[in-house]
Amino acid sequence: MKLITFATYKEAEASLTYFGASEIAITGMGPKATKDFLEKLDFTPSCIVNIGLAGALRPDLVEGTIYPIGRVSYNNNTLVLENEGLALATCDKPQYNSILGHSYDLVDMEGYVVAAYAKKNNIPCALYKLVSDFCTETTSQQIAANLPKFSEIIASFLHNRIPILCKDFSSFSYSWEPP
Repeated sequence: MKLITFATYKEAEASLTYFGASEIAITGMGPKATKDFLEKLDFTPSCIVNIGLAGALRPDLVEGTIYPIGRVSYNNNTLVLENEGLALATCDKPQYNSILGHSYDLVDMEGYVVAAYAKKNNIPCALYKLVSDFCTETTSQQIAANLPKFSEIIASFLHNRIPILCKDFSSFSYSWEPP
């Protein structure tokens, strides 16, 4: 059985319409909550897809677009994933006006932990991140205002692609336009 991980219920809310609750995991925010959750899993997934929000560290990335992650780092540890894609920095707390932009494209608080768990357990893993903001002081308000829309974008992405995500982690980005 595949496992689709989200940090928060609000990110996953629209996806629960398309997938059974047994396939979706809400890990909690941050590296510690994510690690604690994954260590308590009582089954071994056939693959893990981690998807959720990330702050953009480059101005050319597009808000509301989902990008594949090719490399993820946390505390000077780096994992290269099967996907070709952007570089993600996982941090312990939200980043504002970060200097990480010199080496990374996006920042989140869970991705590395999911990828490390998958690698440790020899489970195929893919990370996809939706650009939710640009790491400014108004980030929290911006995310809160757009979270229902972001959840729908993620659900549409997963609904259209989950059959292939666990078979082929090929590189692509995805942008959703409302009907």
